[in-house]
Amino acid sequence: MHVVTHAACQLQLWWVSAFAVTMTSNVNYKDGRHHSYCCRQSCCSLIRNGLPTLLVRRLMQGLSFLGCGLSVLPLALNPNIGLMPAVWCLTANLTCYSLSYGGFQSYLQDVAGKDAGVVQGLTNSASTIMGIFGSLLTGWVVEATGT
Repeated sequence: MHVVTHAACQLQLWWVSAFAVTMTSNVNYKDGRHHSYCCRQSCCSLIRNGLPTLLVRRLMQGLSFLGCGLSVLPLALNPNIGLMPAVWCLTANLTCYSLSYGGFQSYLQDVAGKDAGVVQGLTNSASTIMGIFGSLLTGWVVEATGT
């Protein structure tokens, strides 16, 4: 029987998360800018070809939602999927999330104009607060139900 120490498990989880973030960064970001290069090029091309800006924003956000949902579906369908397939699902999820930069993130600049930074800060604060409460609620439900 092979026994894995707690320190070895932490080391393994560290490189797994670092791998996913590194791969996603290499796919999505260019020149140190904080937005998706591929998404920006796609959005600009679609708008230049005559698609309305709002339609492009909705398309990118819809693709982001759909891609994020589909990328975690294998994890939901097979809880014993294994480490590397789970890492690839996480990497795909983060990559699909980058499409939101062409959707919601850009939409704030279209709608709010010079106040886009304030609106972005408010939406980020609200999502962070909900993320904290969501984690607490999930912990409470798991502790209460045992699953």
